Amino acid sequence: MNEVTKRFLRLFNDEQDFYECHEIFEEAWKRSQDPVEAQFYKALVQVATAQFKLKKGVLRGVRKLYEYAYPSLQSLPDKLQGVDLAKLRQDFQALVDGLPSEHYIGEDDYEKYGLRLLKIHKIT
Repeated sequence: MNEVTKRFLRLFNDEQDFYECHEIFEEAWKRSQDPVEAQFYKALVQVATAQFKLKKGVLRGVRKLYEYAYPSLQSLPDKLQGVDLAKLRQDFQALVDGLPSEHYIGEDDYEKYGLRLLKIHKIT
């Protein structure tokens, strides 16, 4: 796992700073010369953006980003750069499947619907 990915995971899992996650991996995605690595960065940028939308209660945005990110995640191996992508695919699918039909919800509604932000699991 490179330093950029370590920073991304800390920001994603511990700080829930999805905006900054987007910024650092978008830059890595654009710089990458390796197509698999670039796809990895791109997919995780989209997952982070979906989490940003979820925190804001914009469920329509979460669904849209899932449509973009999930095919990218499926094209990647189950494990890459120390990240458990198989688990992320499973968790992201479950999150989207569990979203209420509303397009927007308030912060007070999270508990009502049992919504939780994703965590990205490391492989040791």
